[in-house]
Amino acid sequence: MTMRRFLYKSILLLAAAAVGGFSIANAQETVPEAPVKPVVYVIPFQGEVEAGLYRVLQRGFLEAEEHFATYILLEMDTPGGRVDAALEIIDLILESKIPVAILVTGNATSAGAIVSLAANQVFMKQTTTIGTAAPVMLGGGDQGEAMEAKILSYVLAQVRKICEKRGYSKFKTKLAQAMVDKDIEIKDPDIPGEFITEKGKLLTFTATEAKRYGFITELVRDREEALQYLQIKDSQQILFHDYFLERTARFFASTTVSSLLLTIAFIALFIEFQQPGIGLPGAVALLAFLIFFWGHSIAGLAGWEGPILMMIGILLLTAELLLIPGFGFTGIAGILCIIASVVVTLLQRAPTSPHFYETFTWTDLYSALIVTLVSMLCGLAGALAIPILFPFMVRSPVGSWLVLHEREDRSRGYHAAAERQEEFMGKRGVAKTTLRPAGIAEIDGKRVDVVSQGGFVPPNSAVEVVKVEGRRVVVKSV
Repeated sequence: MTMRRFLYKSILLLAAAAVGGFSIANAQETVPEAPVKPVVYVIPFQGEVEAGLYRVLQRGFLEAEEHFATYILLEMDTPGGRVDAALEIIDLILESKIPVAILVTGNATSAGAIVSLAANQVFMKQTTTIGTAAPVMLGGGDQGEAMEAKILSYVLAQVRKICEKRGYSKFKTKLAQAMVDKDIEIKDPDIPGEFITEKGKLLTFTATEAKRYGFITELVRDREEALQYLQIKDSQQILFHDYFLERTARFFASTTVSSLLLTIAFIALFIEFQQPGIGLPGAVALLAFLIFFWGHSIAGLAGWEGPILMMIGILLLTAELLLIPGFGFTGIAGILCIIASVVVTLLQRAPTSPHFYETFTWTDLYSALIVTLVSMLCGLAGALAIPILFPFMVRSPVGSWLVLHEREDRSRGYHAAAERQEEFMGKRGVAKTTLRPAGIAEIDGKRVDVVSQGGFVPPNSAVEVVKVEGRRVVVKSV
């Protein structure tokens, strides 16, 4: 049996085993039975509100349905975050088939306050706060103010929609709007002449104030007391855990790590352009870009727009290098596509996601563009600095493995084959590859490394040797 036939049979056996194992697993899979005790599915709602958190919560809600949960309990401690991510989480809660309760264990400020409105029940611990949910924009000017007014109007409309769906009173609806809009003023219904909030200030409640004005369901000491108010006794509590893959993806998608990955990718890319051919720098650049796009995709921070634009850019640059002479429109378009792929990914949300256009700001675009350009500049500086620093790097214990320490000298019996390049002087041949200006030509039936005198020479063109300088053979098109 030849090695090739052995490999083919091995692959077929492995495929058959995989299919068989999959079939057995499906055959043995049984439909889960509904639990005897009521199930409370507890999902931590911690950290910044962003698209990655939405993706985690989305999986948690699906698992709660698989466990026939009676209630979903979100334990919230968040400083807020992105408005668009908060609105997607709100849609998830409002569309949930299972009732959702929120227990504020730390703070529910900014986007967290808006999310709490969507829950069926809200509980707070004594030392917590809730409120201050206005969308915040960096920058200023007339354009910034107009954009801020647009987003504020949209968020207020979403708040009214949530309150209408949950059947909140006009008073509670106005309290919720006062957390978003600082121009809303509310008088205290119990104390004449006093205001719950005045113009110019965003409304924020302590836990006691939130209970006093009916903004939350009840004050509690812990989860068990919250479940008592939900009238769920002797329940089975299942705590949701995020996957290692999700934590890893969110780590790689963070701003700091993303910037570092981009810098490494651009350093390797610039070095690869200086030394054409798919080598180690090209592989490093490809790996860094793959991790960058993978992290944002798995974390739910981006769609397929970035990778698709990156592939188009690479194809255009490849066509420019191999098929089209010179450097023109195709090469520039390829570079722009690569830059656009990174910028679109750094927007932290796919253009096709809900609430994208309603909450989009130019600040988001500027921030993504600045991170991309700074990473490119750092990559260029790194690529230029590496040849200078390389002699010092190889002397270090870590960098010494990059250098071959043995020499093939004559004392050990090594001899270089004598090559007489002068014999090609004045002779004619055919370019076997594109000369831009270096390439390969066939002269006297031999493949010779040559350099074009006149720049670009297409393959299969007749050439003539006009100069020989040591091992350097210079040709011209004839």
